[in-house]
Parts: sequence; structure tokens; C-alpha cells
Amino acid sequence: MGTLIQMGKHSSTDEPPDKPFWQGRKRSHSSVKSPVKKVEEQLLSPSKVSLRSELLDQLSKWHKLNESGVITGSEYEELKCTILQDIKQL
Repeated sequence: MGTLIQMGKHSSTDEPPDKPFWQGRKRSHSSVKSPVKKVEEQLLSPSKVSLRSELLDQLSKWHKLNESGVITGSEYEELKCTILQDIKQL
């Protein structure tokens, strides 16, 4: 005996049901967001992506200044730590 028949959602094993048994069911926790969806929303936020991109560009520019000797290695490391901390907080 099929599962749908056991659940009382269909009456015959000869013909398939006309619609899936789960169609129209209410979600029991519709107000609770999935943790995966929450992470996706955070990662895909256009404003955060743009800000991360700007911070990484800034880090690249500071790195070039360090390599050319305009700023010292310790100044670069301090700026790098600050920028990376800002990225982590996004």
C-alpha cells in the first residue's frame, strides 16, 4: 500500500494523485528564517559586497605604497589590521 493511501491523501494505487500531497500545506515555522538563508542574505547584500570591494581596493593601494617605500611596514601592518577588522564586521 502506498504512503499517500496510508496517509489518507489518495484513494487508489492505479491512478497517480492529481497534485502533490504537500501542496497547500502550511509551514509550521513560517516566521523563523532558515540559518542558511540568513547567511545567504548577509553574503549577497549588494551594499556589503560593494563595501568589501572598496576596502579590499584600499588595502591593495596601501600595500603598493608599502612596497614603494612611501609608508613603513609597521604602518602598513596597522592599516591592514584595521581594514581586515572592518571587513570581518560586515
